[in-house]
Amino acid sequence: MHLCGELLAHMAGLKLTHIPYKRAAQPYADLASGRIDFMFLGTTAVVPLVSASKVRALAVTSPRRSTPLPDVPSMEELGLHCYKVVAWNGISAPARTPRPILEKIHADLVKVIGSADFAQYLRKTGSDAVASTPEQFSAFFRNEVDKWAAVIKSAGIKPE
Repeated sequence: MHLCGELLAHMAGLKLTHIPYKRAAQPYADLASGRIDFMFLGTTAVVPLVSASKVRALAVTSPRRSTPLPDVPSMEELGLHCYKVVAWNGISAPARTPRPILEKIHADLVKVIGSADFAQYLRKTGSDAVASTPEQFSAFFRNEVDKWAAVIKSAGIKPE
């Protein structure tokens, strides 16, 4: 979430102050009380807070509006073109995994992703599934690494 703020600061020409927390619950309490102005949260974390009127969602970082937050605009709609941050998961295998095994795993995953039960679960969480090929996922992964490495370098973030 820190990097989401750094990307926003870079793209919008803002000066933001990152506040590191040691405990996971503290930033939520500080946001709800108004002690901090804003923070980036994943959809599954923010929906209950918005529903309980503890916080107000300002925007979603995905390219389009989120199913559980249909009244919240995307960053694109707000004029921040090319700001796209989505949480993602992927399946990896050891580098030397034989191609037939990769194809079998991929085919099984495509079946699961296409199932009605899985689609219903994803809608509840505001998520989408993409059944990309192993090559497409590898390219996506490399692009994500490059994107975030540039943000880290631009912000001067050092490992702690």
